[in-house]
Amino acid sequence: MARVYYDQDADLNDLAGETIAVLGYGIQGRAQALNLRDSGLTVVVGNRDDSYREQPRADGYEVLSIAEAARAGDVILVLVPDEAQGQIYEETIHPSLAPGKALVFAHGFAIRYGVIRPPENIDLLLTRKSGYRFC
Repeated sequence: MARVYYDQDADLNDLAGETIAVLGYGIQGRAQALNLRDSGLTVVVGNRDDSYREQPRADGYEVLSIAEAARAGDVILVLVPDEAQGQIYEETIHPSLAPGKALVFAHGFAIRYGVIRPPENIDLLLTRKSGYRFC
């Protein structure tokens, strides 16, 4: 049975000293990265070399490759398009996973349908409209 936490269960101080890696800087990535940084957290951005790579630079981030950001992140937000998640996960995220890291998905498609099967020794989180849902 999944353990579910709600907004009132969370304390931003629990992320103090952690690095949040935002992978993808499109529709959700930019908003989440800016919000987390404005909340005082350490955020790194990983993005493919595409048209979305210039915006995080303009927003003051040093843009890393997805693999570099995944290695740097304690909490890894996977905000790349669903259709690309499986390949990106296998090639660049999975090799960087270690006990104590957490993977966060904004949409559960890849998890629900087994495209991505994270190891059991990391935390898996799914976001929802009003905050994070931990499972």
